[in-house]
Amino acid sequence: MGKIVLVRHAQASLLSADYDQLSPLGEEQSIVLGRWWAARGEHFQHAFSGELRRQSRTAELSLAQLPQPAPALQIDARFNEYGHHDVFAAGANPELVDGEKLAALLRTAENPRRLFQQLFSQALESWVRGEGVVAGSLTWAGFRARCMDALMQVAEQCGSGQSAVIYSSGGAIAAMCQAIMGLPDEHVPALHYAVHNTSISRLLSRPGAVTLSSFNALPHLEAPGVPESLITYR
Repeated sequence: MGKIVLVRHAQASLLSADYDQLSPLGEEQSIVLGRWWAARGEHFQHAFSGELRRQSRTAELSLAQLPQPAPALQIDARFNEYGHHDVFAAGANPELVDGEKLAALLRTAENPRRLFQQLFSQALESWVRGEGVVAGSLTWAGFRARCMDALMQVAEQCGSGQSAVIYSSGGAIAAMCQAIMGLPDEHVPALHYAVHNTSISRLLSRPGAVTLSSFNALPHLEAPGVPESLITYR
C-alpha cells in the first residue's frame, strides 16, 4: 500500500493585487513544514503540485529542507484551485469576478479577511449547489472529477511502500476528501473552510482506490516553539 500526503498551500497574498504569491508568513510556514519533515526523517518518492505559484512555491520551499536528493516536482494543472470567477459568477455579487474590484473592496474594509470570507462563503454555497452557474463555466461536480482523476493517477504511480506528496489548495483538497468519503454536497463548505494553510491530510492508496487516514493536521505548526501566529486559514 502506498501513502499520499495532501498539503494545502501556505498563506497567499489576499490583499495584494496578485493573490497568487505567498505572503512572507506563507514562506515561513512552508519552511517550517519542510524542516519538520526533515526532523522526522520523512521522505517522498514522488512530489506533485498544481501550476499555481502559491502551490509550487510552497512545494519548493518545503522540499528544499529535505535531505537531498528530494524528488523532482511534477506539475499537474488538475490540482489547481477552481477559479474565483467561476464561484463569484454564481453568487449574489457577480461583479466581484473582476479581481481588481474585489481587491479594492477588501482594502476599504475594517476587517478585510472577514469580509472576504463572508462574500466567498455566500458565493461558494451557491456554486456548489449548482445555482447561477454560467453556461460553459466550471461546475463543482466537474472540478471534483478533475481533481479525482489526477489523484487516482498518482495512486497508480505510488507503489507499495512508496510515498507521494501533492501540493494543492483548500477547494481541491475538500473535493478529493468529499469524493473519498462519499459526502453529500451540502457538507462541502464546512469541509472546505476547515482546511488550514500547509495542513496535512494523509491517504492510503493502491491502484484504483484511496482511503482517508487523517485530515487537516498541523503537527508542524503546533510543535513547541512555533509561534501560534503561523496557524492561518487565509
